[in-house]
Amino acid sequence: MTDTLKLDPAVKEEWLEALRSGKYKQARSALHDTRTDSYCCLGVLCDIAAKHGVGGWDTKRPAGDKLVYVDPDGMVGYGFPPEGVVDWAHGGYRPTEEEPEPFGVPAPSPDADGTFVNLWELNDNYGFTFEQIADVIEKNL
Repeated sequence: MTDTLKLDPAVKEEWLEALRSGKYKQARSALHDTRTDSYCCLGVLCDIAAKHGVGGWDTKRPAGDKLVYVDPDGMVGYGFPPEGVVDWAHGGYRPTEEEPEPFGVPAPSPDADGTFVNLWELNDNYGFTFEQIADVIEKNL
């Protein structure tokens, strides 16, 4: 992959604002952890999507302490947003082999040599804060 899949500008602006607002507590390895009322960066995006009527949190189908997200077509997201949210966030994304991975960004390490990682990896594996993830989104997506 040599390019990033750009976000819808209005979605991007709202997501950046939410990540930088301090209103969301950060979680790892869960879109929404109910035990700590925290979210991963992609869970914040799902929460914004819910406010726009693009699916919602399914409180009747929790996965342990984690809530799942269901898009308008009934697709379920446990650790990654379902297709309806991806489509909404990217303004009409439909997966094909030619398209870059949604939410893919250049890897942060200096020796990555063109490697891409997903935002969830920055959140869960690299330990980026919401502020740092917002900066990556702003620059790359």
